[in-house]
Amino acid sequence: MAYSDVVLADSPLLYYRLEETSGTTIADSGSLGVNGTANGPTLGQSGIPGVVNGKAASFDGTNDRIEVATNNGFYNDKSWTVEAWIKCGTSLANEYNTIARRGSGGSYVLLRVRGSSTSNPNRVEAYVSTGSGSVTLITASNTVNDNNWHYVVMTADGSTIRLYLDGSQKDSKTYPGGSVSIGTSQFIGTAENLSEWFSGSLDEVAFYGSALSAQRITDHYNAGAYAPAASLVLEAGVPALATFGGTQGYTLNIEAPAIPPVVLEAGFPALVSFGGTIGCSIVLVDQPESVELAMTLARKRAFLTLGSKDVSLELPRKIIRMELES
Repeated sequence: MAYSDVVLADSPLLYYRLEETSGTTIADSGSLGVNGTANGPTLGQSGIPGVVNGKAASFDGTNDRIEVATNNGFYNDKSWTVEAWIKCGTSLANEYNTIARRGSGGSYVLLRVRGSSTSNPNRVEAYVSTGSGSVTLITASNTVNDNNWHYVVMTADGSTIRLYLDGSQKDSKTYPGGSVSIGTSQFIGTAENLSEWFSGSLDEVAFYGSALSAQRITDHYNAGAYAPAASLVLEAGVPALATFGGTQGYTLNIEAPAIPPVVLEAGFPALVSFGGTIGCSIVLVDQPESVELAMTLARKRAFLTLGSKDVSLELPRKIIRMELES
């Protein structure tokens, strides 16, 4: 299953794949269909491993951003998810590097990476402000400034906020007092006041109106982190072994006559081995009918003369059976 299919199965409200190679319009593949506007990022960069020939956008850490204006207040409660794939260089000069921010004023949620010169440097940080309370989560023991793609997610389920990195939960906090009342602004690559510019590449940014489960977050990570293997074709007469890594691996193409029918012939035992749920098809074909011919030989009597006595002998009956092809 393609990475986008895995994401769309969870009904994102806003989903920016960043597959564009030029222009300023950033398409929304989510259910709301609210396109964004690119201001400066370099489009058409290499994307995450799980998308074949996928694209991403790089941000210079100075003024590159994507802006989205929408009146859909789908965060006016305590249940939501923000996810993105990020790739950062070894040195992050800005104090904060905002991945995505949703909201305005004192009510918002954001994901960002702390700069190399800050405390807890090069860690992913999630911040939630409700206007009457706030909470900060951080990937305390995991850095992301290694020029590799990393998958970051923040969820809220009504009572708990959680931060995930590369499919695993790294921090959780109790939801603060109040709720997040989202206004009309959303930014990718910068904060609301055009600061905390992101330095690096972003890909597959999505927003949901509910909290993704831990299992679904793992599924998203596995779908995006591993490059799909090339197709494997089984040829007639040649045994094949397919190895699967994580949840991604070979696509098994059964092409006629790659797996020929197994014909069971009269008089010959047959054994068919099945691997997993894919194997040979057993086809029973008409063969010449066999007719059984049975003959019974009657009992035979014989007499044996011993001296002056005749002894009667009875030979056992014999049955002969044969199969004849008609």
